[in-house]
Amino acid sequence: MKKVKELKTIEVEGVEVKTLTAEQLKSIVDQTKLQNDLLRGIGVLESQKLGMYSKLLEVNQEVEEGKKTLEEEYGQVVIDLETGVCTPIEKEDDK
Repeated sequence: MKKVKELKTIEVEGVEVKTLTAEQLKSIVDQTKLQNDLLRGIGVLESQKLGMYSKLLEVNQEVEEGKKTLEEEYGQVVIDLETGVCTPIEKEDDK
């Protein structure tokens, strides 16, 4: 078990206060810096996430517009994305 060093007492403006050891202060400063870095990183990621959601909404809108355009030209079809072959969608009353 580590031996705990006694805190140093100094006088500030007529009041006695205790100070941390250099090791204790360094530990707190390092932990606080890491905590702030992580929080900043999370903020950056959240900002990127919002940007990606925005872009996804744009792409989804473009996909829907493209579907409408293709449906106007080809009717209701299933499109094979590898070959481009359009197969009409059978309706229940067509069967």
